[in-house]
Amino acid sequence: MFPVCWGIDANSIEDIVRIYPFDSGSFDGIISQKIADHFKLDNFKLDNNLETIQKFISFFYETNNNYFKGAPSLDNASIPPQAYELQTLLRLAEDRDKKLDDRANTIEIQINKPTNIGIKDIKILGIPAPLLNDPAVANFLDDNDVNFFTYDLHKFSPSEMNSVFYSKAKELYLVEGIISNE
Repeated sequence: MFPVCWGIDANSIEDIVRIYPFDSGSFDGIISQKIADHFKLDNFKLDNNLETIQKFISFFYETNNNYFKGAPSLDNASIPPQAYELQTLLRLAEDRDKKLDDRANTIEIQINKPTNIGIKDIKILGIPAPLLNDPAVANFLDDNDVNFFTYDLHKFSPSEMNSVFYSKAKELYLVEGIISNE
């Protein structure tokens, strides 16, 4: 089984119930091994709106480019001594342990009900190349002018496709002006 990956327009997301500055699913695993025991997941919960995400990125990373690279603009000296959660997020972002991957500083949005994602909401779609052999898939992509890319199948773990998806997302963000070539 190989992944299909899509990027959607954030404005199409409705009924946000939780936003975290990292993958909440890894909190009880690798993240909890890196932080103080007294922290609970909800200590890191952000406000439930898209504006909060941009405010967090502006404060913690300064620019979308820095966020995309996982490079905080803050340092320990700029964080108030009592802001333990921010100190922890900075440590996570700066930690180079290979077990602590991009999920440690990728913002997660949770919704509480199914969301209808229309074809116009899909900004980019990544699919295994053999899916194009299916006429229904090929026609759908062509008829709807979907921005898509394919990848070849090999004997590797699906998670090894992350760098391909990352590169394609970067190309899209450059074209849309979300990040720049600095």
